[in-house]
Amino acid sequence: MRGPDLRPISPGRVAVQTQYAREKTPKILNALPGDPQRITAQTNAIFGRFDLAFAMDTNTRVVRDAAISATAVVLGKKIYGPAPADFAFGPTQALEHRNVVCDPELLGWMCVIRGIERNPQISSNSVALIVDSHLGDIAAMNDRSKAILDGFLLPSRFTLLYASADAGRENVLNAMISAADKYSSSLLDQIAEYDEWGHQSQPLTHGYAEYVRMWEYGG
Repeated sequence: MRGPDLRPISPGRVAVQTQYAREKTPKILNALPGDPQRITAQTNAIFGRFDLAFAMDTNTRVVRDAAISATAVVLGKKIYGPAPADFAFGPTQALEHRNVVCDPELLGWMCVIRGIERNPQISSNSVALIVDSHLGDIAAMNDRSKAILDGFLLPSRFTLLYASADAGRENVLNAMISAADKYSSSLLDQIAEYDEWGHQSQPLTHGYAEYVRMWEYGG
């Protein structure tokens, strides 16, 4: 890469963003940090550098006087083949928080990350976390100059990637976050109707909410 004076330059940070024009502001489909040593505009090539990916999305709804926040997690595993970013994905679990006293989305991120860190079966050193909010903060969270929540910094093996849940589903990033959004909304529907569904753990106490429980998706 060369600057205006045609001298070689080495960028300190590279980002790739996919968007399309609309009447008010551009619609951002996805945004990923790139590698300054291997600059490319291909989102699939960037995504393909990760061994494992998790999409996490939180929706909140008032059910019987309680604000219920459901964070659904979709796991993507790389399929090794000719495509640079061929991932098979499906839901793994969801967290249900009630009456959260902070940002429910950020609480969901922190809890999911901590859960991954505690899981001895997840040993990958290159993990993508696909989210659909806080786009303006993601770069600072990725370089660890901004905490996710109350001093909790993103662990070194994780990278946050932004993708819109309501557009661009032909891209695997958008397809995964869209699936997480769907499963989060579906869980809220089930809780509103029955208040129990599938397999769940015992209720836990949590400093950021009155109540939290985990929901497991069978596979």
